[in-house]
Amino acid sequence: MLDRETQKQVDVGMRNLRLIWGALMLSLLIYVFVAIYAKGTIKPNTYGNFPSTLRWILYLVSVLTFILAYYIRKMLITSKRALKGWTQTTGNRQNPAVVRYSTAVVIILAVSESIGIYGLILYFFFGKLSDLTSLTLFSAIAMILYRPRQEELIELIRSSSMGFGGKSAP
Repeated sequence: MLDRETQKQVDVGMRNLRLIWGALMLSLLIYVFVAIYAKGTIKPNTYGNFPSTLRWILYLVSVLTFILAYYIRKMLITSKRALKGWTQTTGNRQNPAVVRYSTAVVIILAVSESIGIYGLILYFFFGKLSDLTSLTLFSAIAMILYRPRQEELIELIRSSSMGFGGKSAP
């Protein structure tokens, strides 16, 4: 059981993370609407094999981004080294585990969002809605998999022995 102050920090942190998550998911829809709206104005460029190479590079980067996001997230959340730095900068006002978890989730959501941006770039280069929709869907899947989870944050607080008003246990 978490103390009242820590639970309040968890609730506020999760509310903020869910708001950010929702805004980033909404931005994926905005990419699709912008592309549909701009459909008549997009004229695919033809620069020899470069656009074809760009397509494969961005699809490969998207897959690598999806895979690496898991490991980056895990490293950011569980790193003892990162915890030490955040403990020093947050003082007694906020639980360092909440700060660390929030930072990790925002970074990974932004990384996951980049997959959708790659799709938008491909759409502007090739004019194919399939590039945009496939990578936007892939980005949405990543964002759903890496969404903020309250139980994960609570477990992090418990495992790092910081559930006592933002102070580390001796």
